Amino acid sequence: MARIQDMKRIQDIKPKLIQRGMVDHKRVTIYLAPKYDSGMKGGHLSQLGFIGYMHELCNFSNGERTLAEIQRAMGHELTPLSIETLYELVSDLEELGYMTTVK
Repeated sequence: MARIQDMKRIQDIKPKLIQRGMVDHKRVTIYLAPKYDSGMKGGHLSQLGFIGYMHELCNFSNGERTLAEIQRAMGHELTPLSIETLYELVSDLEELGYMTTVK
């Protein structure tokens, strides 16, 4: 499994879900809501708004699309997020065991 820290460029990361289907929203909320609600007050990811972004991120994460491609596509469906914020979401999903990255 490739670790995100080993990748040279964030925009070239290719996230991939480990298993088909959506992540367990309860588990994600329990672990990540405190982080996003406290660390990003007033942003698009506070007040459980991050769940919608994670849902779309999972939809696009097939191991073939780069994070930059996913960022552009998500920006057309939702309010655009920075590549660093998407990287953080990928890192969180990877840490929880739902996602990996492909070189």
